[in-house]
Amino acid sequence: MIKPVMTILWMALPGALLFAGEGGTMFQFNDQRFELKHAYAFEMETPDFEAMTPEDFQGGPEKMKWKKALAIALSDQTFDAEALAKADPPFEALDRMVEGGAVMVTVAAGKKGGVDLVRVSLPRSTTALELDTKTAELTLEGPKAGKLSGRLVIKGDRKMHEFDPEHIPFVEADIGFTAVAPSR
Repeated sequence: MIKPVMTILWMALPGALLFAGEGGTMFQFNDQRFELKHAYAFEMETPDFEAMTPEDFQGGPEKMKWKKALAIALSDQTFDAEALAKADPPFEALDRMVEGGAVMVTVAAGKKGGVDLVRVSLPRSTTALELDTKTAELTLEGPKAGKLSGRLVIKGDRKMHEFDPEHIPFVEADIGFTAVAPSR
């Protein structure tokens, strides 16, 4: 299931830097295919839903609990390292890249190799989609010699897409990447 993502839920950690790297291979959204050749790794905070009580959910944004996460942004266009390093949160700069015509897939590493978030933005789109994290698998290696390598695999559900193509896009990916590891 796909739902709109509110950028307010994505908050970068203070002082986190974004680093350039190289990635590559296939990302498919419905009938469109893209090669995501560029990768950035950065630290961010994501909502810690497991640590929140029902009262926390009802208490509004000030009751939100957060946890640190490693995020990887993958794109078909080169990242502007200077703009990303100055952006707070970095998603504003990533969204500007999308407005300029870039495809952007951002994934946050969860506990024990799981995936916390998968955010997809298509070129010139004003809406980001959040994919069901159960469809995604992220493997990470490193950091070794300051580099972080990994692979993102997203398995699309063609049956559900064919059942309701207007509301359920087909998303599939097999993306290998290497990026400079963020300093911790």
